Amino acid sequence: MPEPSYAGRHTRSLPRAPNKQGLNLFNWSFRYADGVALTDTAVQLQRVPGATALPGAYSVRLTVGGKSEVQHFTLLADPRVKAAPAELRARYEQTLRVNRAVAEVFATLNSVTALRTQVEARRKSASANAALDATLHRFADSLETWSRRLAPRRTLGFDFDPYSTSALGELRNFTFGDMNSAPNQAERTGSMEALARARKTIDDVKRAIGAALPAVNDALKAANLSPLQAL
Repeated sequence: MPEPSYAGRHTRSLPRAPNKQGLNLFNWSFRYADGVALTDTAVQLQRVPGATALPGAYSVRLTVGGKSEVQHFTLLADPRVKAAPAELRARYEQTLRVNRAVAEVFATLNSVTALRTQVEARRKSASANAALDATLHRFADSLETWSRRLAPRRTLGFDFDPYSTSALGELRNFTFGDMNSAPNQAERTGSMEALARARKTIDDVKRAIGAALPAVNDALKAANLSPLQAL
């Protein structure tokens, strides 16, 4: 079974059966394993969704005591689906393109979350230094703003999020298309535009953080505190 790679690297392992003692049952949903997970639980979409597998030849491997056995099987097309193989592959390839971009958004968000954790730790150490605490507080607020450009926050009831048109918010619109047909022209054009905007947003966020970080680290060094680690 081929394994999709998101953001230039393999993600979670392929679907696996449980390995507890006794009888184990595994039902495959015909989807690849989900990808990168977010560490910030305040964001709505928490993991890169796995792509639907194409009809074709696959294999399952059972490893026990250092010995492996492999069985091959064929995943047949649903006879009710009239799409041609090329149409199914076009959908699959678009899903991978979007998922790779979503994974890159997730990776950037996870880096920003880790940086925010560092900032909060420094604020605790700088509680007696009002000027430094104010600097760190402003930087933390900036990180929150940049995070929301990447992904929408969870909202309750009719709460309005002014950043609801984030990079992730746009991309996720193209992760739930009809898997039994090729992307139409509107989907193809819209996804390419969303991919380009997501790339620009990621670059803008990284550039903004990189520009702000030296001044924050200078303030930390002046207070004999360790600097923040860049993205």
